[in-house]
Amino acid sequence: MSFVKNLGKRFVITGEVEPRAAVSESFLEKAEKLRPYVDAINVIDSPLGRPQVSSLVASYMLKTSGYDPVLQLCARDRNRTAIASDLLGAKLLGIDTVLALTGDYPKESKPVYEFDSVSLIRFIKREMPRKYPGFEMFVGGAYNPAAEPNEPERIKLGKKLKYVDFVQTQLVFDLDLLDSPIVRKNKKRILVGVLPLLPGMADYLNKNIPGLVVPERIARSIRSAEDGISLARRIIQEAKAEGFGGVHFMVFGIEDRIGKILEGI
Repeated sequence: MSFVKNLGKRFVITGEVEPRAAVSESFLEKAEKLRPYVDAINVIDSPLGRPQVSSLVASYMLKTSGYDPVLQLCARDRNRTAIASDLLGAKLLGIDTVLALTGDYPKESKPVYEFDSVSLIRFIKREMPRKYPGFEMFVGGAYNPAAEPNEPERIKLGKKLKYVDFVQTQLVFDLDLLDSPIVRKNKKRILVGVLPLLPGMADYLNKNIPGLVVPERIARSIRSAEDGISLARRIIQEAKAEGFGGVHFMVFGIEDRIGKILEGI
């Protein structure tokens, strides 16, 4: 059963794994560390346009290992035919949840971008069921509350909310960024992105992850791993108290810290 069915009923926690660019099942080891804490696991789809084990294949392997996978699907690498084929295959394999994204611009390959995130979401939710009998999936979209100016992001969010079952935000280090009418109205569908920062990590993220902004005051405040854990715990507590649907952990190889972060929440 997809975690989506629990949104609004209880506070949901999801995580993610990033398959390696190798013939490797190492992502299953990371998933096992997440198992005690999360309702679903998002399988990243070639971040920054770099090759990796197929998100679809990894999602199926998670499914057969007892997890609820969220298939991440980027418009960057596929045309309409390829996207429809992957989605039909995913449904046949029992995968029923997809996170639809535009995708980072690649450095070493030619992008497709027949869809953007909004048109991809609409295609999956509206056109696919009409054209292919038996097809239906839960669909999620992304929102970056730290992008400046944010009005274009909120406009896109409004378009996505006409179709999506859930929204996953980019990393949030200050919940005030989510204080807008469109977010307040749709809190129960929103998973707040959370990361337990390590000292020095902010500089790397700001330089290497498109669209991610770690404020300088936050970066300066992280002097130890404990500081990062405390900040992540505070964001989660505030998100729960404010009535958001849940949180999404972007852990970047530090899955071992989730248990400590969630103590008492």
